[in-house]
Amino acid sequence: GVVSGPPPRPASQPLAGQARHGIGETRGERTANVQLRINWIHETKRLLTSYCDILSPQLGKIFESDSSKENMTKATTSLATRFLICWSPSFQEPLFKLPLLLLENNSNYAPILATECARCLAQPTADPAVFVNLVQSVYPVDAGRSFVTVLFL
Repeated sequence: GVVSGPPPRPASQPLAGQARHGIGETRGERTANVQLRINWIHETKRLLTSYCDILSPQLGKIFESDSSKENMTKATTSLATRFLICWSPSFQEPLFKLPLLLLENNSNYAPILATECARCLAQPTADPAVFVNLVQSVYPVDAGRSFVTVLFL
């Protein structure tokens, strides 16, 4: 699946001060990790926003049934649905194009997309209005209706 955080630190590189201070360093380590996670999310948002307009015209080609492109499709959709829950409406609009184009080009992917969205809806920070907008966006497409059906099962 898609990695939902920063890459893991190699085991051979302990945090600075870990060996010397032991347990006393735990609080600082936790703070640093939280900060790193926030920075990673912010950076991913920035990159996805920058590339959204560039990606949109290319999405139809990505969604051709080829195994490597299918993996790319899964990664794109997974990221899109996960970040829908925390983006402002101005960022959500281009993201709605991703599942819409996905469903137009690959109807078999509707159940997987619905599963990703359901996982996002389960998050405490989920805004139901975002998913109402998403459903309204995809419903005109035949595959979008099957996506909505699976989402609400």
